[in-house]
Amino acid sequence: MLFVVITYVLFLLGSLPLTALVIAFGRRRVTFYVWELAAFLMPYITWYMGDHVVYRAKTLGNMSEAVIVGLGVPVAALIRVVFGRKRAKLVAITLISLLFAHGLLVYLLTPSLPE
Repeated sequence: MLFVVITYVLFLLGSLPLTALVIAFGRRRVTFYVWELAAFLMPYITWYMGDHVVYRAKTLGNMSEAVIVGLGVPVAALIRVVFGRKRAKLVAITLISLLFAHGLLVYLLTPSLPE
């Protein structure tokens, strides 16, 4: 359980500060929906569940993957701000789906890192 908490904190360290800046500067251009907060859960859950569905020998060095997965969230928020209010729900759903895939791809493509 402690591993889950530590890796989620690492994920948030990679995603929260930059995402907060993007949202602060883009809040007049776009309206964010409450359900878009799933962007803070879906990539992490996908990355974490990869360990239970697809077995690969991973070490504690791979905890840095959580930060890489977390960096996808501010990129998605920036894309959301760039698109503005044009097809907002479609863009948001697409970006959350891409974040889902991003979490899985980071898990699958990152080799076992040394501790």
